[in-house]
Amino acid sequence: MAKKIKICCKEFAKQMLDEPSLVGGGGLYPISARPDTQGEYDEKDKVWNVNGCCGGGCYVLQDLKFCPWCGKEVPKD
Repeated sequence: MAKKIKICCKEFAKQMLDEPSLVGGGGLYPISARPDTQGEYDEKDKVWNVNGCCGGGCYVLQDLKFCPWCGKEVPKD
């Protein structure tokens, strides 16, 4: 994430930005291909996505509209 993004609540920040993602796949993917956090902000499309297990651009959830912790609309920039 290149610039500082506003967040809606502390739990969103913790879960989406601070917590390291859980990585599966064993030795199938190099460490460099694994996501650093559970969430990822796509600056081009201005959307939040939840990373898949091994990185590489696959997402469990795409384009989150509302925060699952506080219920507010997630910030877009």
